Amino acid sequence: MEKKGNRLAAVFISVLVVISLAAAALIIVSPDDVPMSNPYNRGGNLNNGGYIAPGKDILFFCRPDDGGIYSAFGETCTRVGENGSGPSFATAEGYVYTENGDLVQVLYNGQAKLKLLENAQDPLIVGRWIYYTEAGELHKRRMDDGKQAALGLYPKGNYYISARRIFYIGEGNTLWTALTDGTDNRQLADVVMTDFLIQGQYIYFRDAEGTLCWLNTGDTTAV
Repeated sequence: MEKKGNRLAAVFISVLVVISLAAAALIIVSPDDVPMSNPYNRGGNLNNGGYIAPGKDILFFCRPDDGGIYSAFGETCTRVGENGSGPSFATAEGYVYTENGDLVQVLYNGQAKLKLLENAQDPLIVGRWIYYTEAGELHKRRMDDGKQAALGLYPKGNYYISARRIFYIGEGNTLWTALTDGTDNRQLADVVMTDFLIQGQYIYFRDAEGTLCWLNTGDTTAV
């Protein structure tokens, strides 16, 4: 019985080792620009007085009367930032927002503020990456080690990232898509639009006359 128990224990340990190695391999080979699960990578709006994003039981919000950025935990409210504007995002370490034109991050405990990017234009955070435009061209910069790249894409207006693909209004004011490294750049829909939003399998957009329209991603020729 003792030998049988030892064999079972050895098998159990072997299974745990295999699972651990598989998990480590998955982390290594997984792309680091895939949107993280809720509440991360969720854009907020500092200008509407609503909460920015929840993270670790903390709510962040802007007070329009004084322009301050506040964190709320239970009954405790603490001022943690100044002059917030533009979009904001929750990340694994803290929340990110635009302050005086720069993209900054405040840790969830409010004890440290880090400047991530100066003169941030059209920022979007996906996983570890900050996407932004510089002189009209889309760039990406990693938050942890500063690795960066120019993507050779020139979005006209808003852009959207999902499933390792970038969707943006490009040449001819039509909808284009490319991989997050800038390759496989191609037109997705030959319809003129001024802005757009992707929800599931549908693309909602305004045409040149301002009319709200939609496309099915499975048939982008039908409006």
